[in-house]
Amino acid sequence: MNQKDELLELLNQLPADKLPQAIEAIRSLLQPSGALLEPKLQLSHSDQALQDLLTAMVGGITNSLYDLSTEHERAGGKIIASRLDFSRMKILESWDTYRKKRTAIDSE
Repeated sequence: MNQKDELLELLNQLPADKLPQAIEAIRSLLQPSGALLEPKLQLSHSDQALQDLLTAMVGGITNSLYDLSTEHERAGGKIIASRLDFSRMKILESWDTYRKKRTAIDSE
């Protein structure tokens, strides 16, 4: 039995006069929570965890690209060093753009 069937079974067991209240409670649960809160406070734990993960990943990737770029430059691989540094800069620019858009959305 899936969750939808279980929910329908439970709703069928309710007295008829309580059915509208149950449906309204379900609807309220489906709406985003904290609609009246400040936008900055609406970040859920999973959303914040995702932002922390993205920050760590971008930092790790750009640091690794920098290290690889300097190693190749020292070893005489100017072309590879340049490509790695270009990729690092593009990631940083994209991340900065994302953060600015995210901040603008959160402040609305």
